This record gives sequence, structure tokens and C-alpha cells, in this order.
Amino acid sequence: MLARLSAYLEMTKPRAMIIVWVTAAAGLFVARSGQPMDWALFLHLAIGVLTSGGGSIVLNQVLERRYDERMDRTKNRPLPAGKVEPIRALAFGIALSLLGILWLAVFVNAITAILSGLSIVTYVLLYTPLKRVTTLNTAVGAVPGAIPPMMGWSAEHATLDLEAGLLFAILFVWQFPHFLAIAWLHREDYERAGYSMLPRFDPSGMITGRQMVMNTALLWPLCLLPTYFGFTSIAFAFGATVLCVLLMGLSVVFAARRDDRSARWMLKGSVLHISLLMVAMVVDGLL
Repeated sequence: MLARLSAYLEMTKPRAMIIVWVTAAAGLFVARSGQPMDWALFLHLAIGVLTSGGGSIVLNQVLERRYDERMDRTKNRPLPAGKVEPIRALAFGIALSLLGILWLAVFVNAITAILSGLSIVTYVLLYTPLKRVTTLNTAVGAVPGAIPPMMGWSAEHATLDLEAGLLFAILFVWQFPHFLAIAWLHREDYERAGYSMLPRFDPSGMITGRQMVMNTALLWPLCLLPTYFGFTSIAFAFGATVLCVLLMGLSVVFAARRDDRSARWMLKGSVLHISLLMVAMVVDGLL
């Protein structure tokens, strides 16, 4: 029984959901800016985001189970390893997705529930099949990844405005260097599975490196816009600048070396970057 429960939990990819929740929570903290936290709202948002997000990840694995068998990094997941039957995983993914949306609709608000549904549809029905069709799948996949901070914002205000749009833009652009690092590290796996990731068609890494540098360069001014519009302080702008310059440095190193070691540093650096950026935004709003 414990092994089966562990397999179901593994399908939701808890570690990946940590970043999803961090960005959603940051959106909520920023939206409350200086006000005491409504911890009941915080809890309901957490349940809805983690449940619906986990559901979409499970559904993604159901659709990709035959391709996961071909990849070293995914062949031991519960579905390709035969630990969970596909029909049960499908039911589990649908149940989690619907429960998350319903929870948000009842205990948070309709806008946040709609955003959750949009994230699931974009991730499962658009991004997942496009991974085998075009390298533009990364741009499509960045949409659901950028929605969680908007959900945090809408949970408080029940609407979307400029600040919510800025949060979306920052997360959207950040995902490109992050995903490109992953795609480079696992380019052989992706080729075996038939996924259309950029490094698969760029063996030298020159285009991949150029894309990393361009997107990290774009991320810097985007991170300064909240301060420009008066949503964050000069102190936040300074901290964001330091983080963006460091991330840009890692992208330049990859563009120059185009090896696994620099890609691995880029991957770790991107995760640290967005985590610290969200923390800085939250702290800035509390001061």
C-alpha cells in the first residue's frame, strides 16, 4: 500500500511543484503588500495550486508514457516502470485537476480557478503534443509556468492588472534559459524520444547559447519594471539587478563553452535566481 501511494505521489513531481508554489505564494504576498497575511486564503490557495498543478503533471505523464520509456531520465517513472496502470493514472490526474479548480472556485475566487484551468489546458492539451512537433513548444510551455504568480495576485484582488501582468512576464521569460539548460543536458534523451527541443537541432550549441543570453538580457529590464511603475522599491531593483547580472554571466559562460558543466550551472543558477527574486519581492512588500 505504501509503495502504491508513493508511486502516485511521485507522479505529481513534488519537487517541481515547490517552485510553482513559491511563485504563487510570492504573487499573494506582493498583492497584500504590507498587510497582515490572510492565512486561511494562503492555505486554500496552496491546496488549489498544488492539487491542480499536480493533476496536470500526472496527465502529462499519461500522454507521454510511451516516450518516457525511451529516456534514461524518465524510464523509471511510475507509468513506464509499470508501478501504476495508465487508466488509474488518468483518473487520478483528472480527479486532482478538477478538485484543484473546484477548490479554488469555492474557497478563493472564480478568476483564480479560471487561471488554474487555463494552465492545465495549455500544459496538457497544447504544450504536451507540441513537444514532438516544433521547438516553439518551449514558448507554449512557458505560459502555464508563468500563471501561478498571477493566481497568487488574483487570489487577493479577484482581478488581473498591470502588476499581475509583470509577474507573468518575468516568469515567462525566465523559463527559456531554464528549459534550454535542461534540454541541453538531456538532448540525447529527447532525441531518442522524438521531442523537438532546440539543442536536438543545434549540436554545436551556438543557437542555444545565443537564446540563453538574449533571454537573460531581456529578463533584467523586466525585473526592473515593477520598480519603474512604483510597485517595488529601489532596494528591490538593486537586488534584482545583481541576480540578473549573475544569471546573465552564467548564460554567457554557457554560450562560450557549450558543455554540460556550464549547462548544469545554468540550471542550478536559474532555480536559485527565481527563488531569491520571489523572496526579495515578498520581503520588499512586507517592509
